[in-house]
Amino acid sequence: MADAHTSRARATYSGAREYVWQSRRDDRVRDLHRKLDSKQARFSYLGEGHPTEGHPGEAPNCRCFAVPVPPSYRAPDIYINKETRGRP
Repeated sequence: MADAHTSRARATYSGAREYVWQSRRDDRVRDLHRKLDSKQARFSYLGEGHPTEGHPGEAPNCRCFAVPVPPSYRAPDIYINKETRGRP
């Protein structure tokens, strides 16, 4: 579980706000985790995640992991005209 929390902290620090749930896709994956596989969800700063499973890797003996979705590109504020908010 510590690995899941570290991965979430790294992803959110880098700006990712969402992730794709990734299971190991083998015969040991739980039915619920198989259904969650490839679903996109938001990182929660409060730690909620799925109502019973939390975020990937947080449930006991869970081998799933979160694949961070990179934030969409945004021009640095230094290049945005403050008066027009980037509009020409």
